[in-house]
Amino acid sequence: MKNELKKINENFEKQIDSVTELIQFDRQIMDFCLHHLKSLNDKLKNGAPKINNPYYLADNAVMALEGIDKNKSFTKHYSIIYNQCLVLLVSHFTLTIEKIFSTVLKFQYSNDKLPKSAKNQIQLTLDEIDEVNQNPNLLKKLLVAKKKLTFQNIGNVIKSFENYLGIKIDKDQKLDDIKFAFECRHLIVHSVSKADEKFIKNCNSIRNRSIKKALYLDEEVRFTKSELEFVKFSMLLFMQELTEKLNG
Repeated sequence: MKNELKKINENFEKQIDSVTELIQFDRQIMDFCLHHLKSLNDKLKNGAPKINNPYYLADNAVMALEGIDKNKSFTKHYSIIYNQCLVLLVSHFTLTIEKIFSTVLKFQYSNDKLPKSAKNQIQLTLDEIDEVNQNPNLLKKLLVAKKKLTFQNIGNVIKSFENYLGIKIDKDQKLDDIKFAFECRHLIVHSVSKADEKFIKNCNSIRNRSIKKALYLDEEVRFTKSELEFVKFSMLLFMQELTEKLNG
């Protein structure tokens, strides 16, 4: 099981890295443009043409781009992309936590290590037990069907790990950051990022979060690079600590 969990975690880290590249897309484009404009300018000034007329040089273009970079002029326009990065982060987290749950559930069942409380909750029929004995991967599918198991809500994730695996998840700041990310993901996807009463109410109970502590009705929720860094760090740390707990 340790090797499987390690591979799942490594894949999650790669997914997070891919989102990071998307978050930093503007930096890459800006660096590329400035590098080539400055190189062209240098060739025009110091190369064979020896051009000194500002009209034919790229000085103004370089200054304009550097001004945009320094003043973060386009940050507001990037917010849609940053919000979609948040959606991606939550999606990767959801799929990863589901894989971890399935892996541990299969291991515990196959090695007769399911907690007694979990056995009482699962309640399989004789036919279902026979099917699962032949293919342990079916157990999670049966739970999804019988118990309406879902990983789209962090509260359900916590209950699933406690009820079926006997694993208690610490309720701390990083978990609150992840809870908040889940709420924002739902808002972005279903309400075009506009804060409604349900969103405000749900977030008021997430008091220990690191970001966006002040929310207002009808306000458009827009993520920044730094806020996404908080979410990324919380998710990575959560996965690391959970894996260590499961392996311990």
